[in-house]
Amino acid sequence: MSNITNDKVEKYITERTHAVSNIQEEMELYAKENVVPIVTRDTLALLKTIVHINKPYNILEFGTAIGYSSIMICTELKGNCKITTIERNEKRYLKAIEYVKRAGFQDEIDIINVDVLEAGAIIENGLYDLVFIDAAKGQYRLFFDMIFEKVRSGGIIISDNIFHKAMVCEPEICSVERRQRTIYRRMNQYLDYLTTENESFYTTLVPIGDGLAITYKR
Repeated sequence: MSNITNDKVEKYITERTHAVSNIQEEMELYAKENVVPIVTRDTLALLKTIVHINKPYNILEFGTAIGYSSIMICTELKGNCKITTIERNEKRYLKAIEYVKRAGFQDEIDIINVDVLEAGAIIENGLYDLVFIDAAKGQYRLFFDMIFEKVRSGGIIISDNIFHKAMVCEPEICSVERRQRTIYRRMNQYLDYLTTENESFYTTLVPIGDGLAITYKR
């Protein structure tokens, strides 16, 4: 599988997207050394732009990992937000708690150790301005359906890693490794759904990082 962006372009952007704090650099190093997936700096730069434009307060994240995205978004909003983020992996959950406390955002960021598909009761009473989906790639349509009615009109749903290192863009499923075919099929179905014209939402696909789908709820 190949990257979806030109390496020279990605390097150029990354070199101009500097870390804003020592904790950001530390988290990036930890993620690299421990093979923990976090958003790339170019993706993070776009997320920051979106939160500046949208000014979300209630934010929901599916897939905390070590808390990188939540901490960076909360930093950009100067703590003027409430983030609920869900992570099923206990080791990553505990590491995220550590980093959130060190960043001073334990009152703004609520981390929950549960599988996203079991989080219905947790999100039931929420009304969210921004949702960031970055969990199991084969379940994105289920995640979207879970949360759509809980997003306010004018709110945004961002789905990360939609191209899965360009594998999702293969023209035929036979070109994909057998163990990846469920993700290939389900992600393509999800993206077909998002980009079909309808009256409820509008989606654009962005070839940055490992691909983003940015959905605006009409």
